[in-house]
Amino acid sequence: MSDDIMVEQVRAAAQAMAMPQGYRFDSAAVLDEAAVLPLTHLRATDGDFFAKALAERPRRPQLSKDGRLVILAADHPARGVPGAGPDPVGMANRADYLARIVRVLDASPVDGLMATPDVIDDIVALDALQRRDGGKGFLGQRVLIGSMNRSGLNGARHELWDMPTCYLSAADLLAANLDGGKVMWRYTAQGDANRDCLQSMVALAELLADVAEAGLPMFLEPLVVENRFEKWLLSKDEIEWIRLIGVASALGPSTARLWLKIPMVRPFSRIVRATTLPILMLGGPATGIPATVLVDFAEGMTTGPNVYGALVGRNVLYPGPDDPAIIARAVCHIVHNQQGAEAAAAEAARAGRL
Repeated sequence: MSDDIMVEQVRAAAQAMAMPQGYRFDSAAVLDEAAVLPLTHLRATDGDFFAKALAERPRRPQLSKDGRLVILAADHPARGVPGAGPDPVGMANRADYLARIVRVLDASPVDGLMATPDVIDDIVALDALQRRDGGKGFLGQRVLIGSMNRSGLNGARHELWDMPTCYLSAADLLAANLDGGKVMWRYTAQGDANRDCLQSMVALAELLADVAEAGLPMFLEPLVVENRFEKWLLSKDEIEWIRLIGVASALGPSTARLWLKIPMVRPFSRIVRATTLPILMLGGPATGIPATVLVDFAEGMTTGPNVYGALVGRNVLYPGPDDPAIIARAVCHIVHNQQGAEAAAAEAARAGRL
């Protein structure tokens, strides 16, 4: 897609979901500080509540009827990445963060949530508390995916040492009554960091084997990175992405339930054809211009038959002043209804803002 065409498509999608003048999403209308205080009290007085809520949550019989998925990602703070847009600690208020997740789950048809144990415990407990108090709940039969390795702390000297640190095994996923696991593997051939990447690769292969033996789906996020401006940033080298997809597709003893999660790196069509594994697109850092993500996803869904959806977080949860549910709905229309970015944005906006 040429830059001119992309600019026009982004402009059209942005106009289709334009906010009313002066609108600003208020997360406190979903959950305020007082609404999340019971979570702390439960941890201090009745820790068993969380395990019981997880065990009793409704489950869907399969990940997706048509294989297509839109999963909300909420695991960034656990890697030392609390930034959203220009604010380096935009996710710092946990009540606000949880409110945005609840809003998306309550007001959009996303298929599920991928998160670390703290967030999953909070969300499942909030849903259980709402239903206990006579409400309808907001979680429903959503897929819950456990984010398993968050040790590659942002800015650390050994940032690419991505070992399991959250859910440590298939047994942990099963004990939490989850539907699968997710791991990230960043790779560079540059310098001493390559050793950290290779050690992580071996550890994650063992984790893939463990999860495969348990019969659970695993979502693997292989990322080609390079050090620029003293930061590990995504590479745009198509050849390196194709090479890494080939390596990632062969990790572990079975690929029967293995998915890949990769960013929209152009030309995406050549990259996705390097594997037969189902692929979910990732959204990347929050830009404050969510229409750009919608255009990327709409293009990505047409690039290969194995592109099955999206696993997106910050661009949905922090779309500038807009309602997160609008962006989540639009992504679902793109993935499940095969709509273009402008049509998806317009339909999402018609459903209304908070």
